[in-house]
Amino acid sequence: MPSAVHHVIAFTKDMGRSLLLFRDILGLELKWRLPEMGGRKMSAVLGLPGLKAEMAYLVSAQGGVAVELVRIIQTEAEIDRARSDGTGLSLRVNHLGAIYRRLREHNWNPFTEPVDMLSPEGEAIRMFCFRTDEGLFVELFEVA
Repeated sequence: MPSAVHHVIAFTKDMGRSLLLFRDILGLELKWRLPEMGGRKMSAVLGLPGLKAEMAYLVSAQGGVAVELVRIIQTEAEIDRARSDGTGLSLRVNHLGAIYRRLREHNWNPFTEPVDMLSPEGEAIRMFCFRTDEGLFVELFEVA
């Protein structure tokens, strides 16, 4: 399977207002919400030391690409908070290790090596994240 867009990541400053827009006005269904997540592993994967964040995952009833809302609660430094602005893209891929090596060969430096973890749905995944030259946050994962 070639890479497939899994979801769009939108960093938000106001989770309530973002839920009002995406759920209540645009009609996306709230699948899950984490009032606070973080930890060393997640902080490293996202490249945001000391991260604590709130997350919500919404999907369309018609299927298609989902939206993951992320509100940063805390990071270790204000400069890290600035790195969490904007939008991102999550791609489900095959051969994550090979993609990781190719990115490094071409000077895109992921925040960590591929990391094994559980998705919020409890699925075993491997993932890593990086930013493009233009600043787009990219999350790559494969089902382990």
